[in-house]
Amino acid sequence: SKSYSTITHKQEQLLSIDYKKSTVQKNLNDELEQEIRLHQQLKLLSNLETNMLE
Repeated sequence: SKSYSTITHKQEQLLSIDYKKSTVQKNLNDELEQEIRLHQQLKLLSNLETNMLE
C-alpha cells in the first residue's frame, strides 16, 4: 500500500540523515583532537623557549 511505502521512504531518509550526522560528529571530534594536539605542541614549544631564555 501507499502508506507503507511512504513510511519506508521516510525511514530511509531518517537513516541517511542519521548516518550523515554521525559522520559530521566524527569529523568534528577529529578536528577537536587535532586542535588539542596543536595547542599542546604550542605550549611545549613555548616552554622550551622560556627555558632557553632563563
